[in-house]
Amino acid sequence: MILLSTHPRLIGLLCIFLSAGGFGAMPIFARFAYADGVDLPSMLFLRFALAGALMAAIMFARGSHWPQGRNLWLLVAMGAVGGPAFLPPSFLPSPWPFFFFPLVWLFVFFLGGLG
Repeated sequence: MILLSTHPRLIGLLCIFLSAGGFGAMPIFARFAYADGVDLPSMLFLRFALAGALMAAIMFARGSHWPQGRNLWLLVAMGAVGGPAFLPPSFLPSPWPFFFFPLVWLFVFFLGGLG
């Protein structure tokens, strides 16, 4: 544990691998959920509710505060720009998610670096 606390890059690398593993495992869990009769809106609600609860628990454990002011509005804007990337395909023409999702990362890169 001391190794992780003295090497923030190692923590970052670990978070990247955990994120990639979780993102790669999503289709596996989605397939099990679909097989049990869970519909898409319910699955998305549960996915984001669990992610929000985990984020709140981590923030509480670290003693962090909720974003306020400019950072809050940047996060809201990022969700508004990237939100269509997570809509079910039946709501959007097929190339649209491929347009919106990279737009989120451009938004993070340019506006996030201004803080």
